[in-house]
Amino acid sequence: MTDIDISVGLVLLDDTDSLQVISTNKADKWTPCTFTDNIPSETFSWGDYPSRMKKWMKHDEDEEYDHELYEITAVPEFSHIVGQSIQDVEILHIDEQSPFGVKLMFEKDYIVSSPIPAGNTIETKQFNQGNKIHHFAKVWKARFASLKYKLENGYIE
Repeated sequence: MTDIDISVGLVLLDDTDSLQVISTNKADKWTPCTFTDNIPSETFSWGDYPSRMKKWMKHDEDEEYDHELYEITAVPEFSHIVGQSIQDVEILHIDEQSPFGVKLMFEKDYIVSSPIPAGNTIETKQFNQGNKIHHFAKVWKARFASLKYKLENGYIE
C-alpha cells in the first residue's frame, strides 16, 4: 500500500509564495513535522475532493501523486479557519518526550494533524470528524500541551 495522507498546507500572510505544511514524519509515521514547500501549480475545487480521494485510494502503486492544493476560501466547513489568526499551537503527546500530533487553535475552530497508518490525517470541528483524538486520549491518556502557555510562563526559551 502506498502512503496517501491528508496534511495541512497553509498559505500565511507574511509568505504568500510558499506553502507551510504540517504533517507526520514519513520515516517513523509518528512524529509531527513541518516544512515549507512550493505552492502546487494546479489548484482544485473543494467539490473535486471526494472523487479525487476515492481515486487516490484505488490508485495503482506505479502512479505518482504529489501534493494537491484545494481552494477552501469559500467553503463553509472552513469559514472559522480561513483568514483567521492562529491563537495557539498545541502539541498532542503521551508524555513530554513523545509528541505525535499538532493542534492549531483558532478563535472558533481548530485543525488537528495526527498520524494514521498511511501517514497523516487532519480534522476540524466540521471536517473529518473521526474523533481520533478522543481515541488517543482514552487508549494512551494522550493530552494537548499549549506552546503559548509554555512560552508565556518561561517553560520554553
